[in-house]
Amino acid sequence: MAFIVNSAGLVTTGTTGADLFSVNSGSVAGTTILGLAGADTIQFAGGVSTATALYVDAAGDKDVITVAGGVLSSTSIMGGAGGDNIDLSLTGFNASVLNGGDGNDTITVDGAALGASASTINLGAGTDIFSGAFASGNKLTVAAGSGADTITLGLNDVSASTVYGGGGADAITVSGNGGGLLINGDSTADGGGADTITVTRTLTSSTVNAKGGKDVIDVSGVAGTGSKVLGNAGADIITISGAVAGSANLIGGGSGNDTITLSSTIAGENTVQGGGGADVITVSAVVSGQIFGGAGADTITVSGTGGEISFAALSESTLSTMDVVSGVTNGAIGGGTTFTISAVSNAALTTGAIGGEGFSGTTLNGYVASADAAGSFTTAGGLTARAALIDAQLTNAGETVIFEAANINYLFIAGGTAGTADDLVVNLGAAMTGAIAVGSASVTVSRG
Repeated sequence: MAFIVNSAGLVTTGTTGADLFSVNSGSVAGTTILGLAGADTIQFAGGVSTATALYVDAAGDKDVITVAGGVLSSTSIMGGAGGDNIDLSLTGFNASVLNGGDGNDTITVDGAALGASASTINLGAGTDIFSGAFASGNKLTVAAGSGADTITLGLNDVSASTVYGGGGADAITVSGNGGGLLINGDSTADGGGADTITVTRTLTSSTVNAKGGKDVIDVSGVAGTGSKVLGNAGADIITISGAVAGSANLIGGGSGNDTITLSSTIAGENTVQGGGGADVITVSAVVSGQIFGGAGADTITVSGTGGEISFAALSESTLSTMDVVSGVTNGAIGGGTTFTISAVSNAALTTGAIGGEGFSGTTLNGYVASADAAGSFTTAGGLTARAALIDAQLTNAGETVIFEAANINYLFIAGGTAGTADDLVVNLGAAMTGAIAVGSASVTVSRG
């Protein structure tokens, strides 16, 4: 049945069949349209001018809702159950709600400016496709719901916005500018779903949180203060293609065997954390900042002239779960990378260097353990045997040496009384030609 709505403030109720609602652009203020069951078409062909307190509920089945121009304010549009097609071409979307409902919906909101009051778009359950472009304003929330959803969101001069992927393997792409962005790959709680999150903008005072699942996160850059890019549980792949600048920003993999790649510079007081698992961390240019591998046998590759490789505990890199730290320029860590060990006080750290065929560094404080004049171990040949020999000869926790085995150099810091099980051992790679220095609860390694 066909319905023509040409007066404001009316309630128009359709049938349980496939109805057509045609609404005059001047007749929408306070108007209610109830589609009931059936594949309904609700069209505002002339736009809505400025629609206040408009309520549209298409209810069940595959409905089509079209608005061609205007401003929606304090308005609710409900697609209901079924695979709906909702297309809103607007100049404003303020204090309003759009709810796709259950079903595989396709929803487009184009060109809308956001007002000062919050607006919400709920895609509902199903494999939904949402495309939205918003200009100015703030407080937009897009919630995908369950299902493998696709969200493409442009936010120009928009702040304090939130995107929830919900359950399922979602694909979320956000562009534009503005601070205070929050992207949760799942819901407000931890959940699953191997999400793909792409942010083609520099994050400022924003958070990307993939939650559970094997997620892929790609962010153009990080600036300002306090932004976070977090993979959480799962073997995540995190790529920051631009610079990480500003301060107090965090790139974190969480639990799982994560791959974290910073393709540009990390500068300022910023942090990269691998978390639990055997993580692979690559930083192309370190100026400053800290890199924590965390628990597990991590592989850390850095280049540049500064930065810190940090350990919260000596147990984060042992003979059984050993980190490998290397550089990309001539196989060397650039000019004095500092290893910080927060579990060891400055007063406890002492220095030394133990020789071997692949080591030509300076011996500090005359510290040579069972080595002959040529710098070779006399009683132990392999890595495990040499580490045990060193552990047996050191008497104080925090005593620090560099030694060689099979032409690979290792940083060694003595732990407690559990043999080598509580000693820090880090693989530094080959071609050690420099020395170590200790200060401020840290060890600085200089290599050629």
